[in-house]
Amino acid sequence: MKKLLFVLSAIALVGGCVKVSAPRDLPSYVTVYPGATDVVSMSMGPMSAIAYQVAARPDDVVDYYRGKASSNGLGETTSIAPGPPDQRQTRFQDLATKRILSLVVRPRGAGSMVSLTYSKG
Repeated sequence: MKKLLFVLSAIALVGGCVKVSAPRDLPSYVTVYPGATDVVSMSMGPMSAIAYQVAARPDDVVDYYRGKASSNGLGETTSIAPGPPDQRQTRFQDLATKRILSLVVRPRGAGSMVSLTYSKG
């Protein structure tokens, strides 16, 4: 997660826009997990990213996003390279509508650190 935050910070210096709150203009298929804290968001041209902490376990977070993606017509794909053994990651997409949502979740204390990267559709 430190690498992700470093990359997001570097992109921001080169021209991205970083906000320390959940964006108000999220696409309908992108949601922030309930109870999220320390939310950081960034816009990078056609893609955006959000990182935050939650009190939930990584598997619970992944299950939440699987349900949301399914109800929004996004199929799950396993095109993300594997990460550390304690990390959970997946990608949801509907290429016909150019909607993509990548999810990375790592344990952090009693909860999780969550990173979402999504297309603006």
